[in-house]
Amino acid sequence: MAAYLDDVVVHSERWEDHLERLRRVLLELRRAGLTANPKKCHLALSEAKYLGYQVGRSLIRPQEKKVAAILSAPRPSTKTQTALTSEPVLRAPDFNCPFLLLTDASDTGLGAVLSQVQDGEEHPVIYISRKLTSAEQRYATVEKEALAVKWAVLELRTQHLLRQLVFLENVVRASARFLKGKKLPQLPT
Repeated sequence: MAAYLDDVVVHSERWEDHLERLRRVLLELRRAGLTANPKKCHLALSEAKYLGYQVGRSLIRPQEKKVAAILSAPRPSTKTQTALTSEPVLRAPDFNCPFLLLTDASDTGLGAVLSQVQDGEEHPVIYISRKLTSAEQRYATVEKEALAVKWAVLELRTQHLLRQLVFLENVVRASARFLKGKKLPQLPT
């Protein structure tokens, strides 16, 4: 199950599990004094539109109208357009597999990709980014890189995607030099 504001999606691999999860969600809604609008409810779908994506069958793809908007935009470059619109763009997370977290920072923002190796290939699970505040823009490059790691881990934990982070990859060498000799908290395994 996933919820964002007033949108709730319930997903399961087996029909029996799905019915039980749906029953529990509806029960919790009732306990909280909330209702589900029957006109907006869609049941027993193999794929659904959710938060701008087409979700289902263990894949998360951008909706066709979103892809069309990107393709018709005058910028960015063709290479970026292709990367943003290639299917599948995202894979559903498998919480039994380790996650890879790749982070980066620029003069104006932070970015991260959470990915996993599934079927022998690395696939992105989610992309996140944010702008730097004016104060953060004055940080040294090494501090921005370290901030990107900290922010990404906290943001992904908030989204309940990082129940466990097995290892970090692509943490810039400059960040390692900056942190050298400092005692870091142990991440749970």
